[in-house]
Amino acid sequence: MKTTTTKLKKLSDAFDAVANAESWRGAIAAKVAAKDLAITVEAIMHYTATESKVEKIRDYVDGSITGYWVTSVGYRMGPAGS
Repeated sequence: MKTTTTKLKKLSDAFDAVANAESWRGAIAAKVAAKDLAITVEAIMHYTATESKVEKIRDYVDGSITGYWVTSVGYRMGPAGS
């Protein structure tokens, strides 16, 4: 599969938004908007070779989904880790 420069930029931006601030190889835990969820999960897989766990964040009053909590063990603890 060919990955375009634009796609790589989107993946990079999405990963940068959720990557561990101390080390990009570290575990990931971040709130993500619905519009960014798919590219974020794809970026985490691309850069860390790990699956993401996604949980809905619901409003306490009306139960509406306000975002998603995305976690991953990160590159270091994943299959490609160092």
